[in-house]
Amino acid sequence: MQKISIITALLFFITFGTITTASAQNAKADSLVTLLQTTKNVSEKQDILRRIANIYEYSGDWDTYYHWVEQMLELARQENDSSCLAEAYNKLGISSCYTGQNEQAIENFTAALEINKAMDEQASVANSYENLGIVYNEMGDFDKAIECQLKSVEIRKPINYSRLFNNYMNLSILYGAINNAEKQGYYIDLAKHEIVSKQGISAENKAVFYNGLGDFYKGQGLNDSSIVCYRKVVRYSKEAEWNRGITSGWGSLADIFQEMGELDSAIVYHRKSLELSEQIDECMSIAEELTALAKIYAQKNDDNKAVSYAEKALEKARSCKLLEVESRILEFIAGYYAGKGNYKQAYEHHQQFTAVEDSIRSADIINKMAELEIQHQTKEKEQQIELLSAENQIKNQRVILFIAISVSLLLLLATGVMFYFRKKKQNQQKQEILRQQLLRSQMNPHFLFNALGSIQNYMLNNNAKEAAGYLNNFASLTRAILEHSAEESILLEDEIDALHNYIKLEQMRLQHSFSYTIEFDGEVEPEFIKIPPMLIQPFVENAIKHGLKNARGELKIRFEDCDDTLKVSVSDSGKGFDENNIQGKTHKSMAMAIFAKRIRLLKKKYSKKAGFDIQSFPNKGTKVIINIPVID
Repeated sequence: MQKISIITALLFFITFGTITTASAQNAKADSLVTLLQTTKNVSEKQDILRRIANIYEYSGDWDTYYHWVEQMLELARQENDSSCLAEAYNKLGISSCYTGQNEQAIENFTAALEINKAMDEQASVANSYENLGIVYNEMGDFDKAIECQLKSVEIRKPINYSRLFNNYMNLSILYGAINNAEKQGYYIDLAKHEIVSKQGISAENKAVFYNGLGDFYKGQGLNDSSIVCYRKVVRYSKEAEWNRGITSGWGSLADIFQEMGELDSAIVYHRKSLELSEQIDECMSIAEELTALAKIYAQKNDDNKAVSYAEKALEKARSCKLLEVESRILEFIAGYYAGKGNYKQAYEHHQQFTAVEDSIRSADIINKMAELEIQHQTKEKEQQIELLSAENQIKNQRVILFIAISVSLLLLLATGVMFYFRKKKQNQQKQEILRQQLLRSQMNPHFLFNALGSIQNYMLNNNAKEAAGYLNNFASLTRAILEHSAEESILLEDEIDALHNYIKLEQMRLQHSFSYTIEFDGEVEPEFIKIPPMLIQPFVENAIKHGLKNARGELKIRFEDCDDTLKVSVSDSGKGFDENNIQGKTHKSMAMAIFAKRIRLLKKKYSKKAGFDIQSFPNKGTKVIINIPVID
């Protein structure tokens, strides 16, 4: 079952929402139709037609949806409204894609693309390329799909457009489809950095991200990691009340359990997905879930259920005019009966399969004819758009006058703004001084010479493999310190990578006299959380230097999410020390002093809880609790 295609389509089809009964939807649509008959205002008519179409899009009633979008298209033509015309073609593309008419979807999205190009609406042009890329993916034309997505990126990247995340996720899916794991992972990383760099991360985007990450792990054979990701798809989709995301997550879980041979678990998740799909009347998902259940029961040799689910799937595909889905179901039923030796039923269903395939090919021919008509209509519209452009030029001259007046007013505010930025620059200079001091403290010459000396010792003792590993840790740590010292914030996962490298080098230097663990509570997601860099390492250094230097023991680091603050505890099982000496000079490093100054600036800048507390227990160890502000 093609769960990838469903979640991909959700990237641009705005179709999620709470469950609404068919009767409630029909009543709402009827009231809007009544309102449409009485209104005279063109803009209001366009808005009402849009809302009516959306109702039938949500319910999956594509015939009725198509009828109202056609009216929207006709009104746009009458009023020479290019923007509304492009929107109508885009909506027709959505219905074509959902009903398996991919060639028609390409024609509609292309018509929208040409109109948007003529209007020089670059954001809309990028959207059209994204939509085309998704349909080419559905058709299996991955080269064109990648080309369209990259064209969309080319437009969006210079203006830092919000939907870059969607492009990157689409590209990761495409490269996954052609088994290019390196580029699949590369675009997943870009998508992750794209959403964490924006203000706030929506639950829908998290669901889409974890779906792509789950597909990546699945392709690598990491089924356990894949299952964790798909469960997060369900979790975040529920948080957003995104029902189609929920069904997709459950379907993906079912697919992976089916691949693992855990058929009973697969059945549970397919049924959950089917039940919710029926509640929101999502035709495509219902037909595919029924097909999946039929195939599982065929594997279990339960003939009655296999045939029953297959017939229900066929009925649903036919009622929704899903020709491509109907073709796949008939092919499965024919093969199933042939395998059971029931050649009469196999022959009858194969004949029906052939007839549907012929219908699809005939529809392609009709679509080619329609494409010529669309090209002719588009040419006429381009001429009308040229007239609209002349009118817009006159309007732009008025806008220029307004801008000139606005600039004059802005100049009056310049003095206040300059004062604000001067103050801000002074604070930045203070932070930069602290960063440089911290860099010098963490690039401690004693630590560097000791680490290099230990690596050299491994090499002299002909232990080249371990020496190479530690040299890699040393290089990674050095690079991280240099890079992080120039950043205002970094991802928590990058901070943790640096900690791993630092601790491994200290273990080597102390001949593995201590062990360590890094733990998280259930809500911490290192790939999304951003914090100021290099605030944890000084406490880890102290724990090793004072707590574990002369005794075998254990170092524990634990991360806990406290809303807008990250709580970090660093514990060692050393000897501890007297509370009266906690603030003593013998336990204060230069890095700790710098930490205190940085914390004061961070508390002032972000107005969030920040600081640390030391708890020491004689002969039992020391625990430091650090509160670090999470940066949005």
